[in-house]
Amino acid sequence: MFLFFQSIPFSLAVFWRFLIVFPFILVPAFVIIAGTALIFPPVALLLTAVVYNFWVLVGIRAGLGAQGYGNGPDFFALVRWAFVFTLFQTAYTIFLGALVWALVTGASMLGYSELAPLLSPHALQDWWGLLTGAPLLAGSAAAFWLISTALWSMSLVPQAAAAWSSTTKAPPTNLFSGFGAGFFGLFLVTTASTALILWTRATDHMLMFFARLIKWAIDEYTGLLELPPTVGELLPGLLGMLLWVWASCWVFGAAALAFIHHRRRVERAALSRGKEIAPPTDDIRNLRQARERAQQGLAD
Repeated sequence: MFLFFQSIPFSLAVFWRFLIVFPFILVPAFVIIAGTALIFPPVALLLTAVVYNFWVLVGIRAGLGAQGYGNGPDFFALVRWAFVFTLFQTAYTIFLGALVWALVTGASMLGYSELAPLLSPHALQDWWGLLTGAPLLAGSAAAFWLISTALWSMSLVPQAAAAWSSTTKAPPTNLFSGFGAGFFGLFLVTTASTALILWTRATDHMLMFFARLIKWAIDEYTGLLELPPTVGELLPGLLGMLLWVWASCWVFGAAALAFIHHRRRVERAALSRGKEIAPPTDDIRNLRQARERAQQGLAD
């Protein structure tokens, strides 16, 4: 709970740092993803996940920098870790999705008629109606979301470790370094952040913001006499984007704090073990004096 409240004011320090690099990531990522989507959409979907994980790593690095843990970044290491965490998240998402689908299919075959519409190819067109009309399905969807959010929360400290180690000056790490550390606080932050984004429809407003800008740019390029979008039309989207970025930075900052707390605990534990293993100073002195006396006796 302490991490939850500590991360709220700290998110502002992460927010302004992340805003500096956000456009430099957003524009190239949009061009690459949009170009790939025209050629091979499935790859574009994968690249979107990779870009998001890259944003997470950069955002966590902003949080680490705000805490004095900054170091020179290695771009290719960040990209490599973004791919690694994307594959990890894709694997457990597919597994959980397949598990939920198998449970729903089995329940439908056993006579739960309320789940039969889910097996229709047009089921996703009325997903909200399906959830509200099928308690078992709603429970399955909620369980899927909670488990996937919990897994992401448990992997945030490993992501922070990967972000910090993405430099030539930091020690190497692995996919499960610190897995599960700070889970309770991180789970609260990720849940609250996601709920805030969904409640305010920040993602919808942000997408509409970019859609209006893209449409205006296309109209300008093709020579259509269209008026540029007004401030009133762009303002909700701009505010939605800023809210989305801040909510994400809240998670990034919490991950950075959890990593620092975990690292300090590991260092204290290692120091404590070192003290337990090391012999007391008096014993060392007595051994040295006994050895000196023995050497003097041999000399005599």
